Amino acid sequence: AMETQKCLDFTVRLLKVLAYLVVFIAVLGSGVVAKGTTLFMTSQLKKDRRIAYCNRNLGRDKQFIVSLPDEERVAWMWALLAAFAIPEIGTLIRSVRICFFKTSRRPTSTQFIVIFVAESLHTIGMGLLFFMILPELDVVKGAMITNCLCIIPAILGLLSRNSRDSKRFMKVIVDIAAIVAQVTGFIVWPLLENKPVLWLIPVASLCISLGWWENYVTRQSPIGIVKSLGRLKDELIFTRYYTYRFIS
Repeated sequence: AMETQKCLDFTVRLLKVLAYLVVFIAVLGSGVVAKGTTLFMTSQLKKDRRIAYCNRNLGRDKQFIVSLPDEERVAWMWALLAAFAIPEIGTLIRSVRICFFKTSRRPTSTQFIVIFVAESLHTIGMGLLFFMILPELDVVKGAMITNCLCIIPAILGLLSRNSRDSKRFMKVIVDIAAIVAQVTGFIVWPLLENKPVLWLIPVASLCISLGWWENYVTRQSPIGIVKSLGRLKDELIFTRYYTYRFIS
């Protein structure tokens, strides 16, 4: 019996490790594919974009240039819009299903307004990033910019630290480093590229990062407004799907 139990425990642990690995690979792979596909689509949106065509089989003494037609730009815009809308449609379907077949409370005016403002600004920021900013940058710079979209969570995470946190000093240092790194990231490119439209990067970054505020506020924060947001987050558990039925 003891040998059987040990074998069973080992099998369970092995299956857990395999499950973690599969989920990790799936999430990482999906993230890479999603970001790569998005950057590929946005790189097709720049107006009057010209691409050097490989002249290996056409004569090395000549240089060929490809100019993307407006029809192709419009097609990529619709593809990008569809990629952005599909998750929102999924949120709408799930919210409607839970409201009809399960229990969801009606939100207060404050709860609805906070979520409406945060999600609206998040959507505006995504629109600015996809349709105005990323088309003006190459893929490498665009990928770097997408690592600077969590400035509000970084600030809220810093303000949520309290004296009872273990290793509070080190966590605060890491939070400050994250804030500085992100601010540096979305300020450097507008200065270097000398394109006025790139000054929308800080605006878009702030708006987009508002979409994840709930994950970084707590009722244990010493800051009053963060503590209030923490209470609001706990209350939203019961009203979330009713609210997202309209907002999505």
